[in-house]
Amino acid sequence: MPSEIVVIFFEEEVRWLPAGLTGGLREMHKIREFRLSYCLETIERIMAPNQQALTRTTHAEVCKGYFDFLSRPLVVFSHTLVKYNRFRNL
Repeated sequence: MPSEIVVIFFEEEVRWLPAGLTGGLREMHKIREFRLSYCLETIERIMAPNQQALTRTTHAEVCKGYFDFLSRPLVVFSHTLVKYNRFRNL
């Protein structure tokens, strides 16, 4: 049974993907197969444009073959926060 990895992005991170993320995921996949999902964590009023931006960015990378190592399609979904505090982990 493959594992599942969910990469969570906050709303300010959706227009770019971190450098080395795809390469790191590719190396991890060599060790153990997994399904990959990207989750956009955001507040309701800004979800739609940011969800579209993350989907477009991901689609462009899929078209370039960056995720050709995955046996299942990459999934992009969102999680809506009731209250957002960007400094909650500090």
